[in-house]
This record gives sequence, structure tokens and C-alpha cells, in this order.
Amino acid sequence: MRLVTISNEIHFYELDSESELNEYIKEYNGIILEDDVQTKNKFYVFEYLNNSTKIVLGILNEGHGIIPHGILLSNEKVLVISSDKTIYFYNTISKIIVKNKKCDSLIYDIINLEDKGKIIIYCELGIQSLNVNGDRDWIYDCDNIDDFTLNDNYIRLITNETEHKISLLDGKEL
Repeated sequence: MRLVTISNEIHFYELDSESELNEYIKEYNGIILEDDVQTKNKFYVFEYLNNSTKIVLGILNEGHGIIPHGILLSNEKVLVISSDKTIYFYNTISKIIVKNKKCDSLIYDIINLEDKGKIIIYCELGIQSLNVNGDRDWIYDCDNIDDFTLNDNYIRLITNETEHKISLLDGKEL
């Protein structure tokens, strides 16, 4: 098991095999997040310490070169995790997946904008805004995104050498 990142008290590891993942999940009474994984090529674990209880979530990933991402919402009750094309909302108290969302393309990143009541999902072919409950506020579809910059009230995208400014409020082009 190799440590990949540590952020907000979340530890993220890559494992060598599905059997190693299954053993680790069993040892810590965790769960494996899997949703239509066609080819299991990469195996990851998210760990989070909640009131001295270790929460362990396993990820089966197709291995497109984009590692899963995870953020902890400020109430520390929900972990938001992305893998391939799926976003998972995991309640750390009840220890269940309370919601999952499928995107149309691979997810590059999750950006926590809780101060604005939003979570931005940055995908290969667009961006979308979810509220902190996981409900979609808006979606903006486009061609492959070459560059992405987050500003105070908008997101700047470059697609095929064309600049787009997308409002954080409603997802409309400015």
C-alpha cells in the first residue's frame, strides 16, 4: 500500500490488487464503492478518522490515469468522493452512501465551495455545480477542457482555444 495524498485528515492510498483491497476493507469493516466498473485496473483506499473511529472506503477504478479525489464537508459528516465518472456522498455517521451521481465524462477534480453552498465537479467534457446535499444546481457541457481557472464569481474555461466564462451562480455563460 502506497500513500498518495493526505488532506483535511483524509489519507488516500493506492493498493496493488483487488484482493489486497478486499482484505484491507474486511480488516477495518469498511465498504467498497463500486458503480458500473467495467475493468478493475486500480485499487484505492480513503481513510478518515471520525471521533477516533477509522472510516475506510475502498475504490475500484478503471485506471484512466485520473486518480480519485475526496473532500470532507465542513460538518465532517459527509465525504464526497469521485472515481472515474461517479461522485459518491458518504455519511460518516450512518456509514452509508447517501447519494451518488453519474457524470457523462471522466471527473478530473472536486472543488469545495461550501462558503457559496456549492461543490464544483470538473469533468473532461464540462463542469457542474452540486449543492452540499448532492443535488445538481446546474450543468455546463462543452468540448474537451484544456484549461480551468476558478475565480470569485465565475469559472474560466478554455476549450479548443476558445475562452468561456461560466457564472458560479447559475452555470450560464457570461
